[in-house]
Amino acid sequence: MSEISRRMFFGAFSAAGLAPAFPSLVLAQDQAAPSPPNVQAPALFGFDDVVKRAHDLASVPFDARSPELPEAVAKLDFDAWREIRFRPDKALLGNLGGPFRLHTFHLGHVYKTPVTVNIIRDRIVTPIAYSASLFDYGPTKFDKPLPVNLGFAGFRLHYPLNRPDVFDEVIAFLGASYFRFLGRHQHYGISARAIAIGSGNDPEEFPFFREFWIVTPEAGADHATIFGLMDGPSTTGAYRFDLYPGPETFIEITASLFPRRPIQRLGIAPLTSMFFIGENDKRFSDDVRPELHDSDGVLIHSSTGEWIWRPLRNPTKPETSAFLDKDVRGFGLLQRDRTFEHY
Repeated sequence: MSEISRRMFFGAFSAAGLAPAFPSLVLAQDQAAPSPPNVQAPALFGFDDVVKRAHDLASVPFDARSPELPEAVAKLDFDAWREIRFRPDKALLGNLGGPFRLHTFHLGHVYKTPVTVNIIRDRIVTPIAYSASLFDYGPTKFDKPLPVNLGFAGFRLHYPLNRPDVFDEVIAFLGASYFRFLGRHQHYGISARAIAIGSGNDPEEFPFFREFWIVTPEAGADHATIFGLMDGPSTTGAYRFDLYPGPETFIEITASLFPRRPIQRLGIAPLTSMFFIGENDKRFSDDVRPELHDSDGVLIHSSTGEWIWRPLRNPTKPETSAFLDKDVRGFGLLQRDRTFEHY
């Protein structure tokens, strides 16, 4: 059974002897049926609850400890980890006929901090338990069964982005507070982050998402809603992501931050890319490829309507560039050079 369903919820009540009692068929019809036990209804959950959790979490010291992973998982290298793939036939979120499907990422390689992933239906939360049946392990093998509370490294959503009969990956959350998403006919390049702390010349801090909640989309839904609880030494945060996929995919992000201590360098809506060598950087490299980068410049649309292009470099020492604007219209990292022979 690939979906987490209400049958599992009520089945757990029955197994525990908490199912409503019914009168026996052999009793007289005028005999009063026994009263059902007083079972408390599940609490309804929404973004306000994530905000409260972030607020409460900020009131206690940051706990850097992470649950110890089974040795076999902790030692997975990149090649062994990437062989573990979520099985498409186990995809979640489709039980209401909505257009999104949920896959999780397995722990391993550099992804050693377990993340709790939940599904919300009718404002009731159901955690996704780890199960070996969710994954195709390929040549990667484990000698012992892994625990159901193992957790995940992250998750991704699939959507019929390019064809109506194919569920393509549209957004992924994997590692720290990183996430990335796609528009139609696009390929992954840069990544976004929920927050940046100490970027530039300072030692950088990387807060991370401890837990996610994904709202089950209804049939015909045009967007997906994701809640995230972020934690780190300097701040906690509650995030809401409303994803609207299409030819141009949009995300509306709502965030509430609760600092534990003063933050000197705080980045909102940060972007992360890679630049090693390129046509604007003459630094020596013994690589046979003339250019190596995911982006080659920063494009800024200023409040006055001016378009500013700043080529990327790879200096020998860290450098910081600042562009001041009162009401910037937009900014982003781009791969402007699309000529294959240049690479």
